[in-house]
Amino acid sequence: MFVIKFINHEADVADSFITQMREVVLSNPVARNLETFRMIKSTVNRSVYCCSLNERIFYIKLYSFSSPIKYLKHLFRYSHGIHGYKKSIRLLNENVSTAMPVLAMSYLGGLRSLVVHEAIPGVDAEAFFVNCSNNKNLRSTVLKKIGALIAELFAKGFSHGDMNFGGFIVDAKDGNVSVSLIDVDNITNNPKQRFRDIVNFNAHLFVTAKKAQVEMLSSDELREMYLSMLGIYNFDMTETSFFQRLNQATELKLIKWGQKGYIAI
Repeated sequence: MFVIKFINHEADVADSFITQMREVVLSNPVARNLETFRMIKSTVNRSVYCCSLNERIFYIKLYSFSSPIKYLKHLFRYSHGIHGYKKSIRLLNENVSTAMPVLAMSYLGGLRSLVVHEAIPGVDAEAFFVNCSNNKNLRSTVLKKIGALIAELFAKGFSHGDMNFGGFIVDAKDGNVSVSLIDVDNITNNPKQRFRDIVNFNAHLFVTAKKAQVEMLSSDELREMYLSMLGIYNFDMTETSFFQRLNQATELKLIKWGQKGYIAI
């Protein structure tokens, strides 16, 4: 594991890195398939690539700034790529299950950066619950593990500003169930944010299920997940107080988002 930081390097470093990685992957006669190196997500500030190399899978996140103001705000901080690498290492040192970082690069004074993680086997939790509707025992086990992982994250001093099921990987092969965190971009150390993190998480679950037009989780299942969390980290609240505050805050958040139909847990 290592970190490389380039200051004022040539503008095409990351694009060159992506191009060279793609050429290395596709140069393997066994892997001459465009699916072995592909972009899987792209937003204004971030692109994510997936590549397969020597039977290992890696994810490359390429970051940029969409405006000079955002760049100036981060001028004296670590770039997103370096910061993501360091957060992943800290989580692993605290025994929080997450993807192993293998490389981080920053260039143009931090204007552009990237981080590479080795993939964790499994599927994201959203896909798992949509596709695994019949195995109640397995669903229950996974929900309890997600709740415990969130509690572990909070108990070790972290908060997470953008929790959603797409940020958890579930591996349920061969009867052994594991859950890992894969999106660490919005992890901070703000203790006052943790209950708000859960409210945003709960609201995101409602919106995700509504968009997919499926009941991804029942109210009883959601309650089971949160009870698993409360058994480890309870926000200094009683169970009754927690659910009352969660339901009230979630409904207000969804109204703010223009969403209706929330069913209290």
